[in-house]
Amino acid sequence: MAADAIMIQARQVNPNEWLRQPYEVALSFRSGIAIFAPGNPFEWEEFFDEGLGPARAVGLETPGGEQFLLQDHKSMPEPYGVSAFFVQPLEEAGEILNDALSALGLTSASLLWISPRITLLPYDLWRQDDNGNRFYIDQCPCRADAEHARYGYERRGHKQAYFVERAENPWKVLRRDENGLVVAG
Repeated sequence: MAADAIMIQARQVNPNEWLRQPYEVALSFRSGIAIFAPGNPFEWEEFFDEGLGPARAVGLETPGGEQFLLQDHKSMPEPYGVSAFFVQPLEEAGEILNDALSALGLTSASLLWISPRITLLPYDLWRQDDNGNRFYIDQCPCRADAEHARYGYERRGHKQAYFVERAENPWKVLRRDENGLVVAG
């Protein structure tokens, strides 16, 4: 499902409002994601990064108020795309990454690399019928993926209620290779 099918909930932060703390690279998105293309909903600040060349950046905030910074270095080779930077210690950034993905209308499929210090916890997708009976549907490697799947079911017009919960018995985790690159499957 395209990112524009889901409402973008990230709020752009003016550069004078950016947190003045050190940001740490948290992840890289795959190249070619439409929301980062020219004409996207954000106004990027152009700048020149010593050693890396021309770049652009935008500061964003999740609905929960957590700021994150996106940077696009135009000299990065494919398949590397936009990188995200967080202020928070990366060991505590798993839920913030979920919030950022959800706020951008993206899923873990858009990720190329994640810092090995970030842990994304699996979430379960459930359905509840009119009689209050709950039915397990699937486990997703992160909350953003589960919310995306829930949105897909809700768009079909089913009358049942769909919801996500942190997995009690996690078995579907986001796999990474020894370099932190996200592995499909």
